[in-house]
Amino acid sequence: MDLFRTTANTQANSFQDPLNPFNTTQGSWGMDPTYLTPNYAAPYRPQYQGPQGAPPPNSNVGFGTSLYNVFTPFGQSHMYGDGVSQDDPYYSAMAYRPVDAAAWTLQRGVIPALAFSAGLKASAHKVASNSRAYSATKGAWSDGWSHLNHAGRMAGGMAPSESEGILSGQLAKNAVSAGQMGWGARVGSSIGQGAARGLTGGLGMTDLNVGATSSSVFAEGMGLVGAGVGSVASGLIIGQGIASVVDSTIMDPYSATRRSGDSLRQNFSHIMAGTGANGNSITGTGMSRKFASGLASRLTGASIKDMTLDTYGMGDLTDLAARGGMLDDVQLEQVESRMKKLSKQIKVMMRVANEPDFRAAMEMMAELKVAGVNTASAGRVLQNIGGSSAIAGISAQKMMNTIGAQGQYIYQSNNLTPYIGQVQAASTYGAFSSAYRMGLIGDSTMAQFGGREGATQLAVTGHVNAAQTPYNRIMMMNETFNGGTKGGVVGNVTSFGQMAAGDSLGVAGAMGLYDSEMMSKQLMKKGSGAFLDQVKDIAQGIPGMTNKDGKVDVEKAFLLMTRQMGLPPMEAKAMLKEMQTYGDQGVRDNSLAALKSHMQTDNMKFMEQEGLGSGVFNPLVRGTRSTWKDLKGNGNWFVGKALEGAGQVGDGLAGFFGNAKAGSLLTGVEANSLDEFTTGGDRQTKSFNLSSSSMEVAKDWGSHAFITGVANYAVKKATGKDLFTSNVDTVDAINNLAKSGDADARVATDPNAAPEKRSAAIDRLNADKKLDQRHSYEDLQKITESILSSDSVAVDSGVSTKADKVNKSLKEATGKDVNMVEGIGLIDAARKVAVGEGDDASRKLLRDTYGSDLTPTQLMDKADKVYKASAAQGVVHLASMMDGKSAAELEASARAGSKEDYGTFGPEVQREIQKLDSNKDLSEEDRRKKIGNTVSFYRGKNTNVGFAPVDDPKILTSSTSSETLNDSLESHRSMAHQAKQINTLASQGVINFDTKYSSLAAIDLTKAVDSFGEFVGSFGKFVGQLDRNKPTGAEEHGPVRNWLTEKFGGGNAKSSSTGNP
Repeated sequence: MDLFRTTANTQANSFQDPLNPFNTTQGSWGMDPTYLTPNYAAPYRPQYQGPQGAPPPNSNVGFGTSLYNVFTPFGQSHMYGDGVSQDDPYYSAMAYRPVDAAAWTLQRGVIPALAFSAGLKASAHKVASNSRAYSATKGAWSDGWSHLNHAGRMAGGMAPSESEGILSGQLAKNAVSAGQMGWGARVGSSIGQGAARGLTGGLGMTDLNVGATSSSVFAEGMGLVGAGVGSVASGLIIGQGIASVVDSTIMDPYSATRRSGDSLRQNFSHIMAGTGANGNSITGTGMSRKFASGLASRLTGASIKDMTLDTYGMGDLTDLAARGGMLDDVQLEQVESRMKKLSKQIKVMMRVANEPDFRAAMEMMAELKVAGVNTASAGRVLQNIGGSSAIAGISAQKMMNTIGAQGQYIYQSNNLTPYIGQVQAASTYGAFSSAYRMGLIGDSTMAQFGGREGATQLAVTGHVNAAQTPYNRIMMMNETFNGGTKGGVVGNVTSFGQMAAGDSLGVAGAMGLYDSEMMSKQLMKKGSGAFLDQVKDIAQGIPGMTNKDGKVDVEKAFLLMTRQMGLPPMEAKAMLKEMQTYGDQGVRDNSLAALKSHMQTDNMKFMEQEGLGSGVFNPLVRGTRSTWKDLKGNGNWFVGKALEGAGQVGDGLAGFFGNAKAGSLLTGVEANSLDEFTTGGDRQTKSFNLSSSSMEVAKDWGSHAFITGVANYAVKKATGKDLFTSNVDTVDAINNLAKSGDADARVATDPNAAPEKRSAAIDRLNADKKLDQRHSYEDLQKITESILSSDSVAVDSGVSTKADKVNKSLKEATGKDVNMVEGIGLIDAARKVAVGEGDDASRKLLRDTYGSDLTPTQLMDKADKVYKASAAQGVVHLASMMDGKSAAELEASARAGSKEDYGTFGPEVQREIQKLDSNKDLSEEDRRKKIGNTVSFYRGKNTNVGFAPVDDPKILTSSTSSETLNDSLESHRSMAHQAKQINTLASQGVINFDTKYSSLAAIDLTKAVDSFGEFVGSFGKFVGQLDRNKPTGAEEHGPVRNWLTEKFGGGNAKSSSTGNP
């Protein structure tokens, strides 16, 4: 029996046992069996659709409903679930509903009224200036009908003179001339007269005894009616145009920003995706309304500038990205930059896949991310797949969902990076398709493989199996850690043996730990040709395998691959056929032609996406679109500022009423260092916020205001320079980066850093494209100068909770002048006794402190009084940090630097106590007090128990029982215990992850790999084969064989059940 080897049923524990009860009786256990599959099948499991707790109220609640629920005692009560989330829509409604109502009034009433009024005035404006244009146009209606009436009387037999007499009396009231009409009326008049003349001429009215006079009068009447119609119609058209412009530049950005802001807050609710500075004003999780509105406005602005997306595009993309897991690995302040990169990749997806719907493109992106593709590489990976699809003559979607999915699963099940399987399978399928089309592979052979899909599956599986031979592992180790491969089996094995002799255990561990990463990298770099290095090296060591030109005949290669490398015959055959296709000139020319066509098509689509699809008219068309987008961008800026203000109001309401209900729980800022905790400390280590001067704010508004914005735009187009170079947007970007922990942004905002360091940091941020936009060197110099002269304030400028304040509260609560950790220990003991959970140790501590003669009832009464008093003093929650330990035990473990009790802070608390013990200037009383402060501070750090209250004393009543207090802190104690476990694991000193191998590999350490023991057995056998094939007169055992025998007993371990090492 191996003393150190696990006796667990690893096959069953990994859900790979086919006789698992869940697999044999699916659906009979009350659990979905698809969740009991091996780890490599995890990406294929169905999405969870079960219960997830009661949802919050509908976010579309009304203003009145919100007022009722927030301000009256009869509103909705929260007897269950998360009250903060359930109240959230009410505060949003109170903040945004008035703004929404104003926007609705503007869009439906004010803007149309003003637009159509302006349109009617514009249409009534005369070409020849005359103040009577209005009355003239108005009179055109009645005059026109009078003319038509005159023509009708004449057509009915009335004498022309009689009819004209009647007409002249009517026209005397409205003398109308062309000089008195507005331009709209004149256009309408011309159209009316022309239509009348055409009508009378076409019908031959003069032949019906109507006469020329009647025709003329009819035409004039129609002209005047046309004038009236033209005046009104042109006014309506102009008004509609004005209203449409306002809708597009103001209302559309407003709607897009509101929708995007709501979806951002919903998608990030309950997620601590940052420091909490931009989170919920009560809990710190999710997004604050102000931050969400600002972010949504910037996303809308980016969407407006984009030549492909509409106003709503970027917001909708962000919503889809969040729901698809594409933003799971970013902090709040990084969402904007991630989405700008992601939108570029999405457009690549749309081009390559010929997919007009960006939602479908986002799904493809999400699938690639699950397969291991990072955001920056997604477009390049799909381009690769798209090129293979073009060679094969199928769509990229079909390639990904069939052949690509098979390759991904093969790689996934072998612990390799899954997307490389997609790329490999697509490339192989393209090769087989081209070869079949060109006649290089016949029907009979292709049928043996199972068609092109079957051939691809065989070849990809063969490549994966070939990569897992012991010799390939040796080559990968040399390539990664030993300066490269050494040429030939003897050279590689000898070099590897020398490396292993120097650090046998390290080499053995590196080979196992980094095996998957090295193999994935090799297959991605060399593709289907990865196995050829093995064939060449092995063939060179076997007499008669190679020809004079150094090549290996295909028959011999097949024998080597099946006998020496252990590959199944059909896999070896498919791999060799694939290699043959790449060597055929006709197949290669066909493939290259398909790739060239794909490239040309992709380039044309790219030009269209960037607004460059109008050929020689690009300067005019793109310039016009850019001007229009700049105008919309300015409108969006104003909208964003308005919604940020509304969001700030909502955050303020939430904070005010939240604190009114639960107390002011966020006023205390926790200290970051012991010095800060005990003395106030040095605040310079804090994060700072830059602020823009009033002049910079004014310039920012000037760059977006309509008149000054137009002037600024014209000057910028002509000279390339801004009239209003403001630092406001840049300052906001730097502040957000600083909050997210960006090192350069922290330096840029720190007023205590040297100016040249701050300037260099801002320059790096600009060069790395992390700011609001890419600034020219000249503009950046101006902005940097203004930033260096700006004020910086500490983000957490509130007063820290001080140790002396906590000590005072503990003294008031316990009635004893003890040090901090002893006072907290007394509260914890009082808690246990007061709620009936007291043990001998807690009862003894209370009796030793308050009197040994206390009866059990008196002891409980005293404990109840102390525990309630600790709540009144705001320190009741500190008992959670004890976690079953006494004050004496915590002090003893602090002196020992215990990582179990203090996690990563163990060595630090030990040093601090040693300094206090060695300080001869301290009195014993001061020493004990400082030791108590030190132990409590670091214990609080390790358990994540802060010193700011969690139950505000102001909201507690005298009738609040000890049981209620204890129950309210149950989750607090549980979280403290969990935090201690996390910190204990973080402080483990057993495994060193910063090794020479990890730094050389530069690869992910989180992936599982095969055990090295299985490799040793196969490797020993392989070396034995080399020894049997050694030239006559060679030594009995080489250095590798001797090293294996010495370190691993000759490599007699069993091979894996699959036959692969």
